[in-house]
Amino acid sequence: MSALAHRPLGTSGLEVSVFALGSWRTYERIPREAGVAVLQQARASGIDFLEVARYNDESGTAPIPTGYSEVVFGEVFAASSSPPPSSAPASSASTSSTPIHRRPTCR
Repeated sequence: MSALAHRPLGTSGLEVSVFALGSWRTYERIPREAGVAVLQQARASGIDFLEVARYNDESGTAPIPTGYSEVVFGEVFAASSSPPPSSAPASSASTSSTPIHRRPTCR
């Protein structure tokens, strides 16, 4: 498979994949294992431009009223940083060499 093309992200000086993986109310609605598989496949495909929408909890079950989507994405992202168990050697602790670019948080 050929490498996914990258382009400048505005005038930031960052180069990001031409395809992005974004989500809005995604990772809270699927099992964590499925979210990990989605991110692992995206990163294996060369996607390093990731976006997650921040929104307020409407279920009343999140431990914080706003920003929980970012917490869940962070957990899934951290878990996806290692190769899937079926493809990793038993002693491997390596992570993906694909750089991940994060957009600054506005407050």
